[in-house]
Amino acid sequence: MTSVDMKTYIIRLAEDADFHPIIDFLKREWNPQHIYVKNPDFFRYEHCIDGRINALIAIEKETGELHGVMLMYPLQRELNGCDIFGGLWKVSSACKTPMLGYKMVQSVKELTGVKGHSGVGINPSTAGVIFRRIKEQHVGCLNHYYLTYGCREYRIADIPDNIRSHPAAGKAKFKMLETPEQFKTSFNLDQYRSCPNFKDFWYIKKRYFEHPIYKYIAFGIQLDTKIRGVFIAREISLFGNKILRIVDFLGDDCSISECGDAFHELILNNFYEYVDFYEYGLPDSYLLKAGFILKDESNTIIPNYFEPYIKKNIELWFHTPYQDTRIFKGDGDQDRPNMISGAGEKS
Repeated sequence: MTSVDMKTYIIRLAEDADFHPIIDFLKREWNPQHIYVKNPDFFRYEHCIDGRINALIAIEKETGELHGVMLMYPLQRELNGCDIFGGLWKVSSACKTPMLGYKMVQSVKELTGVKGHSGVGINPSTAGVIFRRIKEQHVGCLNHYYLTYGCREYRIADIPDNIRSHPAAGKAKFKMLETPEQFKTSFNLDQYRSCPNFKDFWYIKKRYFEHPIYKYIAFGIQLDTKIRGVFIAREISLFGNKILRIVDFLGDDCSISECGDAFHELILNNFYEYVDFYEYGLPDSYLLKAGFILKDESNTIIPNYFEPYIKKNIELWFHTPYQDTRIFKGDGDQDRPNMISGAGEKS
């Protein structure tokens, strides 16, 4: 099916000809300073491929005006049969049809052929209510973990002086994977193809190695000469200190439990104030063995917003059709630049 025909609207997959109308819509209905408005080439990098735009749009029949946009991040190049994460989702203030946004959500699988539709960064009081009404979806909140071995002065986070990571000794070593070719030859990604929310090599290469603004670091978990898992992370420098934010993980969950010594060495060698990690679906026991500490909201602040910086704890809520899956901050648009020159950008 190429479109969903409502009484007053047509919902369809966006095409290349919709590029400028979408940018104009975001400028008018969302924020004239949004990075997609100020830097349309970045929008093209994120959402345009093979003559299509990875977005659903709602067109009012009477006027032909664009009244709804839902951006998508496919985890494989071909939409049909892959999983996606949703991004920015907005219905025009001029829309007089109730629940148009809900109808767009219902139309995603029908119009794209995707297997599963997940999302990160939803408002639990608005979008969360909508997704709870959809039988196959469930809503939850990512866990926020961090690692620290003390710091002369915490300038980015607020962490009590008596808090330290206490990992179990681990056998793993970290191996930096500096190019997509090195990643592909070192790590067998295809063995996880049957897992929900599977990300193929095309996605990893485009999302992390070819990002036009951020510089991501990929480091493999090496055990017995084999790479068992891969962390994807990004450095941020602020107030004279550095942190490392893990935004994705690929591979064998169990390998994380062997990373305690490797993380200790990584943090001390790079003088990181801390390392943090938003996740859902990884066994807590593996993370705790690696030295991760689950954030305690009562006495600790691990900021999430850096563009601009806000010293505040932030919950990241998600929706997904899968009970047994993994979700991270890097999925969808939660690690997308908000400024033309963002924290952790490429030099």
